[in-house]
Amino acid sequence: MSQLAHDRPLGDPRIYYSLWLLITSAAWAQGGATDTLFGGLVSVLFWGGCYALALWVGRHHTQRPLPFAKPLSDGMAVVGMVAFAMVLVQQGLLPGLITLVLWLQAAKAVTLGRKRDLHFAIGISFVVLLFAAAESRSGWFLVQTLLYVLAGIYTLVLAFADECRAEAAQVTHSTAQRGTLPVSVVPLSLGFIAIAAAIYLLMPRPPAMHWGAYLHNGGHDYLDEQWEQQARQQRDLELPEGEGEADGRRRSTDSRRTGNEPAGEGGDEPAPAYNGLDEQLDIEQARASTGLVNTIVLYMQAPHPLYLRGRVFDTFDGLRWSASDQRERMRQLQRGQLRLAKQEAAQPEIEQQIEVVAPLSDGLVGAAELVGVEFPGNVLAEDAYGNLRAPRQIGAHTRYTAYSRFQQVAGRPAYPAALTQPKPYLQLPADYDPRVGELAAEVVGEQRGIAAAIALEQHLRSHYQYTFQTIINSQGKTPLGHFLFESHRGHCEYFASAMAVMLRTRGIPSRLVTGFSATRYNPLTGYYEVWTLDGHAWVEAWFPEAGWVLFEPTAAYQLPDPDVPVTTAEAIEQYVNDLVAMNQAVEGEAAEKPRSLDPLTLLASAMAAIKQGVMVLLMMGYWVVTEFGLWIAVAVALAVAALFAYRALRNPIADRLALWRLRRIGDPVRLVLASYLELEHWYGRRGLPRPVGETVEEHLERLRGRLGESVVPLVERFVQVRYGALVPDQEAAKASYQVFLRLVGR
Repeated sequence: MSQLAHDRPLGDPRIYYSLWLLITSAAWAQGGATDTLFGGLVSVLFWGGCYALALWVGRHHTQRPLPFAKPLSDGMAVVGMVAFAMVLVQQGLLPGLITLVLWLQAAKAVTLGRKRDLHFAIGISFVVLLFAAAESRSGWFLVQTLLYVLAGIYTLVLAFADECRAEAAQVTHSTAQRGTLPVSVVPLSLGFIAIAAAIYLLMPRPPAMHWGAYLHNGGHDYLDEQWEQQARQQRDLELPEGEGEADGRRRSTDSRRTGNEPAGEGGDEPAPAYNGLDEQLDIEQARASTGLVNTIVLYMQAPHPLYLRGRVFDTFDGLRWSASDQRERMRQLQRGQLRLAKQEAAQPEIEQQIEVVAPLSDGLVGAAELVGVEFPGNVLAEDAYGNLRAPRQIGAHTRYTAYSRFQQVAGRPAYPAALTQPKPYLQLPADYDPRVGELAAEVVGEQRGIAAAIALEQHLRSHYQYTFQTIINSQGKTPLGHFLFESHRGHCEYFASAMAVMLRTRGIPSRLVTGFSATRYNPLTGYYEVWTLDGHAWVEAWFPEAGWVLFEPTAAYQLPDPDVPVTTAEAIEQYVNDLVAMNQAVEGEAAEKPRSLDPLTLLASAMAAIKQGVMVLLMMGYWVVTEFGLWIAVAVALAVAALFAYRALRNPIADRLALWRLRRIGDPVRLVLASYLELEHWYGRRGLPRPVGETVEEHLERLRGRLGESVVPLVERFVQVRYGALVPDQEAAKASYQVFLRLVGR
């Protein structure tokens, strides 16, 4: 009795080579998903070596049992359990499970020798790749996936060919075959990748599901017993909603690190790069620590671009912004979740999954207005403006989820809120320059309300230039006067401060908001990337009919647009162009003078050329259809008719040719052989072919079930003549011919 297909030993050694490439590429993707490119290369070297050793032992163990194979497999499994425990404590459950899976795959590869083991290894590697897809933040994942797909196709084709050879009892392979890639695999792989790439780039993208997110403290402690006790005391007072801030405690920095201290003083994390999240904002020094160093600060997953609010300031002395109301209320989390009681609205909640890459201040950033949060801690402080902060600085690798709700008013985010004390939002600096009010009056004219605010916003966007050079050049000068009436150049803190003051001169309550512009979507990873230079300041103005409305006076920034690009190709082009613009801004270069050798510029040019080429092809196709549409329709109709005619007449024509060939054969040997072969072709055309690798005897068993016992003499005589020494006479040949005629109904 033959072995079952899944239990048959693997005979082709190339399967082990391709399987090594498959599982190593999956391990590379996993290693590079949560680490740097260097970490991914280290992962390749480590796991590649482990899997190479394991598969080498597995191949030789299948041919001849090795005494050390089983102890080696058990040892790798034990190492996997130890590694799982260590990673579980340091990084969490899911990374620990993935580490365990990688080690168990290495342990299983030591004894891998059968087809079912091969299928198990492929399935496990696919699970690892899925984890990497959920965690990857780098475009290298596409390269890793491409390598995985190529290795997977090659492995499956080799396994199928090995099974066919085993069934046909043809298990020998030439030396040349072992070292070469089957020619048929190359076009199959390239065709598959080309079709997948076209679908990926050109098909409309469905909304991302964002499944699989989990809280992670990044190795930092966000538990605070003192804050939790204060939260219980405030809750026991049973204050009505809305009175909590009035009775909350004053903000204190005695028990926390503000983020401005150097590393080693109060913590081991470096200071945050963007000063705009501190308790005061000096518009000249807001970016002093940033300089021109630009790195990724955090990643965000959300349905569309957002502005992430960190701080709100309502008091301006001409140079510094601060918050007049320092009161806070402690909010206790239940199983890591906190719901903030806000005014109900018809708009759905916007979920933001945020992963911190570089240390931030203690404030949680999220789109306004926050209505809930999931955070790896037990208590948070809520200030009078609806912002949340943790007991200490938020360190790298921390993950949390924010929930926000807002509506669109005049094409910009807004959320309804009452304004009981407008005085702080109408305050003007003591050394207020009256020219600012005169300019605001001139720009606004007779307009009122939101229309007046839009007029001021558009004036700043169109008459002033955004630049990083102001960080250095404006030191020691009166900021707003110099910006509005002399230099006409500045960074976002200047634009936002100018608009807030100009709004107040027109009697419109306003405030300055700082945070991050999360508008740069990377379609290769599915995350919005927030860089250091995305630290931003904008304006919120209050109107009775709409509440707080967001305004963007800085020319270099665009308000978040809920309409994201439809195709991945468009998203890639936009992403590359954004990176090029940011790169040029960092280096102080004008947008109209890009560097020709900059790889980002070259990539953007390539994307533009591809897009232009596609448009040219579409226009050519449209011209061909309009000019030759009738002829094309006629040609298609004729081709369809010819195809139907071929399908209808193929068998009758082939049957007549077969009968004609048999009648012309006079040699008895040829007639016996041809009678069977023509019978095989006859029923092959009718859905009963002889598969590759099937012997004549096996084919006879299938024909007997269809044609009866009368086919037996024809097949037996063919076998005797073809593989034996029988030389038939004329009578035997005619008998085979007559059996053929009866079987085909002639």
